[in-house]
Amino acid sequence: MKPLKSDERISRVFNHKEADRIPIYNEPWNSTISRWEKEGMPKGMDYIDFFDLDKIRTFGVDNSPQYTAKTIEETDVYHIYTTQWGATLKQWKHAASTPEFLDFTIKDPDTWKSAKERMSFNKERINWKELEESYPKWAKEGAFIQFAGWFGFDITHSWVVGTERVLMALCENPEWLMDMFDTELIEMGLDILNPIEVKAGMDPYYLKKNYGDKLSFHGGLNALLYSNPEELHNEIEKLIPVMKENGGFMFSSDHSVPDSVSLKEFGEIVARAKELGKY
Repeated sequence: MKPLKSDERISRVFNHKEADRIPIYNEPWNSTISRWEKEGMPKGMDYIDFFDLDKIRTFGVDNSPQYTAKTIEETDVYHIYTTQWGATLKQWKHAASTPEFLDFTIKDPDTWKSAKERMSFNKERINWKELEESYPKWAKEGAFIQFAGWFGFDITHSWVVGTERVLMALCENPEWLMDMFDTELIEMGLDILNPIEVKAGMDPYYLKKNYGDKLSFHGGLNALLYSNPEELHNEIEKLIPVMKENGGFMFSSDHSVPDSVSLKEFGEIVARAKELGKY
């Protein structure tokens, strides 16, 4: 089969069809990009182009309550700010890490009710000008175009109301959580599961065997193995042949690429995935 463009290749994943090879897409930390530039990747070059990964371009929709996002305090070391979801965060400037969560606007069913009322449709939720300018470029380069919105357990527990509050509500007020998880989701159809997080107990082989005819999969390579290249490559050798069968699989780790991974190491991972992922 002749080489396909990214949109053609990834579309086949969603339709459970084999392509020229499996799509490959992973996202590195900003500090990883900085390391790679020091190790030879041209500064400012898109790592997607450097490694010849599949192109995925994203347009966002603001499905938040649209609280005012503003800076509260900023120094050379950190940045404290509020988000459109009503969270107050402290972000360190010179370290790649999860922000410190200082406060939340949504704390109980009453504040959730108020937030939910703010989540009605308005045209400002999409940057139409940016989308109009970008779409022709994305289509011309053969990129797969996806929508990105924030919802689900991970977003709710960490970015919207706080992990401790969600865990307590599981026992004390599960109806409130179900309402948050269902808002905008009830009529949504699910086609592909990402990231198949192995370190959280998910089993990509089980999922493929039992749901491979209904779901496609993106991920499934344990990111903890980045610290042990030999084990990582052994797992790649096992994972791809199983997951690529009959289509329906995009290769990546089950988390973003940390800055412990060198330019050479990631290049070797991509090269082997392309070789094993051929049909």
